[in-house]
Amino acid sequence: MKERQEPSAFDNFEAFHKIREGNRQNAYENKICRKLLKRLVTKNSPDCAYWEERILDSHEPLAELQELFYPFRLYSQRLQTWSINDLLKAPSKLLKTPLWQEFAIVLDQCQRTHKDLVPAMIFYNSAIGQDMVIHVGENVTPPDGHVRIVRTSSSGEGVVIIDTLEGFLKILGADDNEV
Repeated sequence: MKERQEPSAFDNFEAFHKIREGNRQNAYENKICRKLLKRLVTKNSPDCAYWEERILDSHEPLAELQELFYPFRLYSQRLQTWSINDLLKAPSKLLKTPLWQEFAIVLDQCQRTHKDLVPAMIFYNSAIGQDMVIHVGENVTPPDGHVRIVRTSSSGEGVVIIDTLEGFLKILGADDNEV
């Protein structure tokens, strides 16, 4: 799991905030990994012990779990702010919002390193108190009975989909237990 960093007495205010934000991101990724593992692997099974050991010994726990997310390449981001209105903005203003800026980075990283996988980013939506997943998996069967938000591109050739974590896990074949 990702470890917490402690600021030194010699760090300035900017360095302190950078470390604090890094700790916040690390804690979110660790929490998400444990949550995903609980839902995707049967508790107390040999598989569960295997995956827990893998993520506990890793500095990149989400990367260790990637084979459980096929056909997606999952990234995580604990955004400072997010609003449902971010989805409604004009295309020219869209890339100025934190959600879209972070997802653009994810798209770029995935395109360069994992061309055969669907980029996806899990983030926390504080407005409704749930984790959500933004992805471009337009050919993935939508999860029945779960909220899904779809935004098409200006050209009409692409879409961005936002699923609740529950819906995303249903796509991956997880059971219907609470997260």
